[in-house]
Amino acid sequence: MAPGFAERLILKAQRPHTPVKEPDFICRIFGPLLSFFKNFYELIDPPKPSRTQTLEEFSDFPPFCIGYIYFKALNQGR
Repeated sequence: MAPGFAERLILKAQRPHTPVKEPDFICRIFGPLLSFFKNFYELIDPPKPSRTQTLEEFSDFPPFCIGYIYFKALNQGR
């Protein structure tokens, strides 16, 4: 190790940290406002749940759906 390494390390560790900058006035005002409008929009128009195409095919009109054909084929094996 270089001479004085521990001393420099201790001095840097004891040096006061730079203060955390407060958010700008605009950010403090618009942050909660945007959050409010986001929640309000979700209240009016709730997000639609994702749908699975494969599962929807099983609830189709029976003569034309994959589920009907699948279960009909299963019953023929008995």
